[in-house]
Amino acid sequence: MVPLVSVLFGSILGIVLFVPAFFADLGIKLFSFISPLTYPLSLAGIVIGAWYALGVVMVIFFALRHPRRIADTAKVFMDDEDAAEALPA
Repeated sequence: MVPLVSVLFGSILGIVLFVPAFFADLGIKLFSFISPLTYPLSLAGIVIGAWYALGVVMVIFFALRHPRRIADTAKVFMDDEDAAEALPA
């Protein structure tokens, strides 16, 4: 039980520490000790949002047009023996 508590504590602590940086990246002055990011770094949120949107569009495209390709991504980290067993006969 102790490892689960430490994993949960570490995860929650990471989220709490990330919140000020997240809002600073969005340009929202939520905390007085965090200043907004300057020009090139202030675009990071927009770039990340566009990157995620592109990923979602690609997943939808491949799910509709080539569903086998999405299923094949499960075999990327398999050993050779496991991949041979996973192939249809």
